[in-house]
Amino acid sequence: MTASYDSSLSADKCELHAWALEGNSEGVQSSINAGANANDIDASGRSAVMCAIAGVHWTDISVAHDEKFMTPSRLQAIDTLIRQPDVSLFTLNAPQHAFNDATPLGMATWLNMDEAVRILLENTLGSVAVDGTDMHGSTPLMYAARDGLFAIAKLLLEHGARPDLRALNHRTAIQYALTQPRVLYLCETMLRRHRIHEWKAESEDFLQQTVSSFSVLKTLEAPSSSLFTSDSLLKTTCAILQHIRSNDTQALCSTLFSSYDAPLVNNWDRNGWSPIHHAASMPEPSIRVLDTLYCAGADVALFSEHEHYTALHCFAFSDHGKSSPQTLHKYASRLIHDLRAPLSARDKNGDTCIHIAASHGHSIEILQILLNFDPSHSVRDLCNAKGLTAWEAAKPQFRLAFGDAELLRPESSLSTHTLRPAQGQYSIQSYMEESPVSPLHWRISFSLGDFDVSAASHQLIDYLRISSPSLRQGNDVWHIKYLESLMVEMNQLHLVIIDHLRARATEASNVLKEMEDEAHDVTTFFDSVTYSVNAKLREQGLEPWAHSRVSEDSDLTCVSSGTKSATPSIIISDEEGAVSSSSSIRTKTTPSTKSRFVAWIKRKSSASAISKVANPLSSPPKKNARRLGPASSESLNGVEPSSVNATLLNSGITFRVVGKDLEDVQDTLVSNKQLLDSASRSISRVDRILKRALKARKTMIENLQSNAENDPFTHGSSTSLSTKASFASIISVSTITSQLSLGGESSNGILAENDDEDTRAIRRHLLRKIEARHIGMLDEIEKTALWLKAVRDIVNGVKRRTYV
Repeated sequence: MTASYDSSLSADKCELHAWALEGNSEGVQSSINAGANANDIDASGRSAVMCAIAGVHWTDISVAHDEKFMTPSRLQAIDTLIRQPDVSLFTLNAPQHAFNDATPLGMATWLNMDEAVRILLENTLGSVAVDGTDMHGSTPLMYAARDGLFAIAKLLLEHGARPDLRALNHRTAIQYALTQPRVLYLCETMLRRHRIHEWKAESEDFLQQTVSSFSVLKTLEAPSSSLFTSDSLLKTTCAILQHIRSNDTQALCSTLFSSYDAPLVNNWDRNGWSPIHHAASMPEPSIRVLDTLYCAGADVALFSEHEHYTALHCFAFSDHGKSSPQTLHKYASRLIHDLRAPLSARDKNGDTCIHIAASHGHSIEILQILLNFDPSHSVRDLCNAKGLTAWEAAKPQFRLAFGDAELLRPESSLSTHTLRPAQGQYSIQSYMEESPVSPLHWRISFSLGDFDVSAASHQLIDYLRISSPSLRQGNDVWHIKYLESLMVEMNQLHLVIIDHLRARATEASNVLKEMEDEAHDVTTFFDSVTYSVNAKLREQGLEPWAHSRVSEDSDLTCVSSGTKSATPSIIISDEEGAVSSSSSIRTKTTPSTKSRFVAWIKRKSSASAISKVANPLSSPPKKNARRLGPASSESLNGVEPSSVNATLLNSGITFRVVGKDLEDVQDTLVSNKQLLDSASRSISRVDRILKRALKARKTMIENLQSNAENDPFTHGSSTSLSTKASFASIISVSTITSQLSLGGESSNGILAENDDEDTRAIRRHLLRKIEARHIGMLDEIEKTALWLKAVRDIVNGVKRRTYV
């Protein structure tokens, strides 16, 4: 497609994605004026917003750095799309398979498009989650930290990105920034601000006073790279370690909370350990030291450079002989329960801290303490790289700590009773997750995943055609025996196909029920945050947000009620194959429905659902509530301007978008239920038709047998032909089926025209209606799951930035 603008071409809404890929703002605007929807996705699963950000050659990162790519027209196209009144949170935040499961903000960050990042964050009034995650749990800040993108990292942090959020592998932006000192400085500075704001000391008066008096700079800046030399960083780290070894908390506070250029508290020493690792390995680990490091921005999930140890790994294998079990339990509780250190994190050998305590620990008390924090046994049952659980890797004298039930296990690790999957659920949530992990137990049985219902359906239809009563069937004994064998095959295929379809429908119904529960949990969480934010608004003399349904008062929402943004529709684009592959990024192919469903279930089962909260729900809506807008000097009413106040003031707009999207999600769930009910009715109908068709064929065979017995010219038959069902292909026996293999699609078309009424109905339901409805429902459920995740990310962002 040329760069020139053609108004006649853009009038078709299907051209929206083509113009977006090109970065043509005039074409994008004209397509929208012609009726194109910003929420539409093309046949490759791409949204127009993502197309505008990534372009055609997004796999070649050098293209994005070219001035010819990031033109004012492309930026304007992005801005036009995200400003559409009906654009959904799904469109703005959901990961997209076609782009390596990245989010729009994540893609803009990965391509180092700082202006695009700024537009996404500043022109959507909180509708783009700054901490929105991809399918691996990675945030845009993690991308920026890993690649050393200082300007983008600064921009993300200024908009509230949290450096201590964790991906599924427990890595944080702090972890990725360890090789980028300036980015690490920004992350630690912002994390220190957050923790000082959140910190509530119980009895450590000195720490509380030190933290309270620490001067927080209003601007987020970092010293020059020349100041972050290896020698200077190492010197500062050694000073911190000296204070930790001497248990001098006062000196440690003075060093970490320096009024000028605070040191990097997460920096590795010569051995690849950070201060948090050393603090956990002390003979007498100090909670006061731990709290000081934490307030200064230490990452309790940080991995060491070589062993990939976390602080819990160091705590597990170190000799704490000078400490009492009660003191050690309090320290572990502080680290795991209060500061959310990841109990399930693995080192380079796949060992958890429980593995380490069991196999290399100095005392059984440490092992018992860690086991107490794994009441569900989900972490202790994880296997390391050798396939051993913690019990199997434990010293013989330490196995008593696992309890009597564990002693009944076979000694051999090769026993079938000891083999376990190499993966499991996490029993302890990572810090900044809003709820304990609640695995969604969605499973696909082995039989469902192993059975090819499409092939079986085609085989059954072929058998029905061969044995159709409308055909002239001979009454010789050999042919009758053949028809009888077909009847056995068809009866078995009938049973297994219907059983499979009903089991699949049951599985889908269970998934849909789980999705409805998750939608309810997200709604409850949203109501809780709304209540807390409104309370904070009232404290500052500001008007709280009034919860009104869109259908009741569309004037109070910034989302147009004229166009439903529910589930994005699919359009066909000529640019479907425009995304090129690269050696560094795997080529995306469209997986089968079964494999996509199973893969999605696995992804969902590793995610956490938001638990119900005990806070009261929002107060009743007030009439004529004024619309909250962006923060302004007049609306602050004397309150000091800050990012917290700006988020509070803009929360009304954000909440209205969230409320509208939650309503659309509910509409989508209702549609999914209707699709499921329709598929179930089709299954019952095809079952009835099959029974009728098989009964007709049975009657036909009985008539043929009767005619053969009365025909004096019919000869006896050999008993060598077995009627035992084998599911082997016996189609080649039939002349009609031989034509199938010779004629290809044309023969299939001819046979379809000659099908009897029952066969046509069965073919229509088995090969088209049931499968189409099932695939459509699974697609919508997956989109709904990502949509709810996007809504949850937005609400979490407001909660974190307002400290409610």
